[in-house]
Amino acid sequence: MNKNNYDIDYFLQNEAFVMWVKRPDSESNLFWKEWLHSHPTNKDAFLQAKELILAMNFEKSEPSESDFNEVLQKVLQGNESRVISMSEKVRSNQWKWTARVAASLTLLMIASYVFFYNEMDSKNEAIVENAIAKINPYGRKSKLAFSDGSTATLNAGSSLRYLSKFDSDLREVELEGEAFFEVNRDVQRPFVVRLGELSATVLGTSFNIEAHRNETISRIQLKTGKLKVEVSGTANTTETYILVPGQKLVYDKRKKQAELSTMATEDMGLWTEGVLVFEYDDFETITKKLERWFDVEISPEGLVNDNISFSTRYRNESLNNILISMGFALNFDHEINEKSVKINFKKQ
Repeated sequence: MNKNNYDIDYFLQNEAFVMWVKRPDSESNLFWKEWLHSHPTNKDAFLQAKELILAMNFEKSEPSESDFNEVLQKVLQGNESRVISMSEKVRSNQWKWTARVAASLTLLMIASYVFFYNEMDSKNEAIVENAIAKINPYGRKSKLAFSDGSTATLNAGSSLRYLSKFDSDLREVELEGEAFFEVNRDVQRPFVVRLGELSATVLGTSFNIEAHRNETISRIQLKTGKLKVEVSGTANTTETYILVPGQKLVYDKRKKQAELSTMATEDMGLWTEGVLVFEYDDFETITKKLERWFDVEISPEGLVNDNISFSTRYRNESLNNILISMGFALNFDHEINEKSVKINFKKQ
């Protein structure tokens, strides 16, 4: 069971990876060598992304206009395999400019697609140029500031895409995973967080959002202020919910149902303070949280109890201590070997 699979897009938008390819040093070489060793299933995407980045650093030999247009049309027709094969021919001088054009256009199209793909218009070029993608691998959290002074704390295994400078009438970001936002009030420019079928709009508030791509349940928790959440339904319908402090919205993607409930505001965003929270979680949810938090891969053995509903909190605890505590409650032993964790459920 390997949950740490990434595509080429992940590497192309990873600032540390791009910097390493362009300007490697002994420290970064060691880091990425160990990373690839720990994530062997990502080797193909890793190497292809590296080739594409290297392909953009060629000598300044420019193609003729007719040749350029020929390559442009091939790329725009969506033949990604042809684009990658172009970069593999980089050692031949006659292909240097072709690889450069193909790689540049590929990066441009990827950036355009992943960032506000549903709102591409005459501002395309500016959006691509000013787009920032912050991607946290498993085991790493980070805090970032937006151009308006608002901030977001991004959890492990999460990504955030936004403009380096917000538009004059809208502040818009795209989230996958979990983040805690503290938004400065600006009545002229709403702050919108897009999460696929959900969007949250605020003027100024603090709230937590958890919406992982491969998980069924998304959660939005409002700590301060006021929050409007819009849920896209079938037949182009939209349901609107207005949250007040202490409310949370839980959305089930499979059932396409949203439900409002209450919770203590002091319990919101505890992960930003190093608190790992489990709340009536089944074993699959527990596993995903631990994998993201500690950057490990967990493999269960034995008969997993389908009726697990586990609730507790751990503040700045090690993985080993957490698993010892869980093992008493859920009846399992564990073994940690670097990034691999085996959980052995005992016979009932």
